[in-house]
Amino acid sequence: MKIAFDIQTAIGGKNTGVGVYTDLMRKGFSARKDVNVIELKRKSDKPITGALSRAWWEQIQMPSYASLTSADILFSPGFSAQKVKNMPLAIAVHDLIPLTHPYELGRFNRWYWQKIVPQSWQIADLRICVSYETQKTLHKVFPSLGKTVVVQHGLSDAFKKRETNTKDYFLMVGAWPKRKNFLSVIHAIFSVKNSPKLKVVGLVPAKLQTLAKGLLGDKVEFEGYKTTEEIICFYRSAIAVLCPSLAEGFGFVPMEAAACGAPVLMSDIPSHREALPVVKPYGDPQDKESLPRAIRAVLKNRSSFKAPDEWEPKTVEKAIGETLKELKTL
Repeated sequence: MKIAFDIQTAIGGKNTGVGVYTDLMRKGFSARKDVNVIELKRKSDKPITGALSRAWWEQIQMPSYASLTSADILFSPGFSAQKVKNMPLAIAVHDLIPLTHPYELGRFNRWYWQKIVPQSWQIADLRICVSYETQKTLHKVFPSLGKTVVVQHGLSDAFKKRETNTKDYFLMVGAWPKRKNFLSVIHAIFSVKNSPKLKVVGLVPAKLQTLAKGLLGDKVEFEGYKTTEEIICFYRSAIAVLCPSLAEGFGFVPMEAAACGAPVLMSDIPSHREALPVVKPYGDPQDKESLPRAIRAVLKNRSSFKAPDEWEPKTVEKAIGETLKELKTL
């Protein structure tokens, strides 16, 4: 099977979320003897940053490149795509948060998500949702779509437990955009007497960093972008990993952290429960006192927020196999 594969969301060197998914799928497909991957990307090695540039690539350039290939399928693991004649189109659907939480978007991004992306979902021959929660929301917003399946994320074998000394910090991976609910973490650390410090991995706006530093001082450290290997080390050494999101397409961070043996304080939202059903959520992310209570509880008993020893996360190899099985039906 020949797959024309849009790898553009993995270009740029600092992958998060969709970029990580794209890169894992690309590597997994390429390792298979029964698959021939034809990579589609721009000539530039720089990532696409604006909505207009992304729409131009996904709707014009990328389909043009695909039409010059002899691929059996066009696969878009990112956001949108345009149909190519005589070539079935499959699109991964990660979440509908830009539609359900549009206040986080600028004018052009709002246009992209309200016009371009839904149109691509409608014309695709197959939609692959990364969670049952995403599929449920997709059917609710667009009830007349065609074939839609669920292939949940999987983890590489790098995410595993290893004996290490616990250090005196809480960890948050991905504190922006607003739905990540970073303000609730600032409040919680500030509210808990003698709380350990907070380490934040990922890009955070300067104004938000200033606000956090003003309230927490040396109790908060911003680590910036980190590689997967570095994040795994942070997971393994943390007192607990804080996941207070208001909404997610899939609970990547809770599953990763639990796989590394870390206690997980995750908000009670459907995507978190789906990704990590073996750990009880701490409560409603809208309740500003729920996270401080959970922090006090985990300081007394870390084991109550850990995944049981017999739990094993889904592997990325299984997710790749399930994805290819669905693509072969086209």
